[in-house]
Amino acid sequence: MCGIVGIIDRKNGIDPPMLKKMADCLAHRGPDAEGFLFFDKMRSALCSTFTPPAFAPTGGFGHRRLSIIDLSGGAQPLGNEDGTVWVTYNGEIYNHLQLREELKGFGHQFRTDHSDTEIIVHAYEQWGVEAFDRFNGIFAFGIVDLKLQKLLLARDHFGVKPLYYYFSGGRFMFSSEAKAILHCPSVARHLDLQALSDYLSFRYVPSPLTTFKGIFKLEAGAFLEFDMAGNAVLQSASFRSATAAIDHSKKFPQWVSEYQDLFERSVTNQLISDVEIGVLLSGGIDSSAVCSIAAKHLDKQIRTYTVGFKDFPSGNEIDEATEFARHLGTIHKNVIIDDLDFITVLDQVAYFMDEPTATSSAIPLYYLTKQIKNDVKVVLTGQGADEPLAGYPRYRGERLYHSGFGHLGCLQPMIERLPRQERLKRAFRSFSHHDAFDRFMAVYYLFSPVQQAALLKEPIPCQANPLLERLFKEYQADDALGRMLYMDTRAWLPDDLLIYGDKATMINSIEARVPILDKELIRFIESMPSKYKLSFLLKGKFIHKKACEKWLPPFVIKRPKKGFDTPIDKWFRNELGGYVRDQLLGGTICRRLFNASFLEEMMARHREGKENFQRHLFALLMLEKWAQRYRVDLG
Repeated sequence: MCGIVGIIDRKNGIDPPMLKKMADCLAHRGPDAEGFLFFDKMRSALCSTFTPPAFAPTGGFGHRRLSIIDLSGGAQPLGNEDGTVWVTYNGEIYNHLQLREELKGFGHQFRTDHSDTEIIVHAYEQWGVEAFDRFNGIFAFGIVDLKLQKLLLARDHFGVKPLYYYFSGGRFMFSSEAKAILHCPSVARHLDLQALSDYLSFRYVPSPLTTFKGIFKLEAGAFLEFDMAGNAVLQSASFRSATAAIDHSKKFPQWVSEYQDLFERSVTNQLISDVEIGVLLSGGIDSSAVCSIAAKHLDKQIRTYTVGFKDFPSGNEIDEATEFARHLGTIHKNVIIDDLDFITVLDQVAYFMDEPTATSSAIPLYYLTKQIKNDVKVVLTGQGADEPLAGYPRYRGERLYHSGFGHLGCLQPMIERLPRQERLKRAFRSFSHHDAFDRFMAVYYLFSPVQQAALLKEPIPCQANPLLERLFKEYQADDALGRMLYMDTRAWLPDDLLIYGDKATMINSIEARVPILDKELIRFIESMPSKYKLSFLLKGKFIHKKACEKWLPPFVIKRPKKGFDTPIDKWFRNELGGYVRDQLLGGTICRRLFNASFLEEMMARHREGKENFQRHLFALLMLEKWAQRYRVDLG
């Protein structure tokens, strides 16, 4: 895993020291080595340590390496035989050995022993952009084709690896993290108001927008083509193959058997590494199953790690994880944090996340990886099962709506009067919508359009998010529940959960892998009727739990789902209430954007137990911390 940067500017040329500064900004993503490529229309110069070229370059790549595969080879940027195609790459291609053999059959010659990076160059030469859909892995990369005078960017199928870009004044830049682009003095730090509205609505900003106006993130499963000669973005499009058709021919036992084979293959494929691998263990089914399969296939005792909160038994899974680690015989470590730990790292979290994060679990994940970074460079996680396999309560709500319970939307006024019950209130608000897209949005909303209107001093026009709307229309394979799972797997998962998973681990130079998001496994899952994901008795991840009986003891399978939670609800009503108030009412951006009376009322109702506004308050707090850390203005 690595950090990548690039600049193209045919009109003005590029400043090599600026490229170096951008790469240095990502040293945490790649502390083991660096590399640079400089080029113009005819020439290129590669250097393993920063050395300005003898010519005036109009383009350049920078790379910071975290060595995991082919430790002695695989240095980047890496080119083809004649130096006309180069790549700078972050990620892992798990099927690279199979692709290598296939490409050798076409006559391609490889210089490295088993570097997955070299696969990208030769696959692009052989198949063009169609190669990207052949990669089964987690990746973000930039390719420069000096013959065709174009740059290509790509982000993996489910967006495990982030990729940002910026184009203004003839200069095109890209990077693994937005902060590297911000090192360029000409890049303004203005808040994007439409992105702000999305953030308030969904707790994250769907691609391609970011909260920095003019900086964009590439959509999961997409590529971007930039014409260097014409100085223009030619296209940004999906490289993913068509949605899998629903297969109604198989019986449930066959689905379970095939699921087990694909899941085990996915975990074993992601054990490829020339360094030690650990597992982030929550005690739930997903990470426990990944850990059990990994332990079966590794030839040494596996290390496992769990994080929890002091004096918070209802949200911790420390005991459950420790019990399973003892059962499996792992080398286990628990990390415990408290409210002081939480508050002291908010500035750091605001910095390494690049954008405001409304997902509080990014903080304990950061703490955990900070504690274990001297043990392992790679960890497996159980992330990615809930979205394609219907693990969240909102999926039960959608099934209930289509089972005749939609008329309960008439009870919404009564439900709104209940104390707290924020999740239940969203469910009943969604029941009042007969249009499926509007119903989905109602259950997703953090601040509803009505709440946003009361919160904001200056209104932001409400409009449907283009990515969510396109994904909604794109999916035609199954029922409304299948459409919701499809959208979440391609929007919320990559642009929220996986982004914070990447950044909270990579800030500590650790690569997090997500075996459940294997390309072939997800395609198989999406060919499955939704009744096997969410049963008629409303049991989520139904087939997943059944399949995992092969590897897990009954005490794990039958354990009620806890989900990873944080005690910010209690903290915001007690220990941290004053801190939150000071930040929101006396900060740099919230006081300019939001009505103080609305904020005061929110905090009072949360403190008094009349509403559960922990998610709302945390989202606003992190917006404020982000704006302070990056000195963002309103433009």
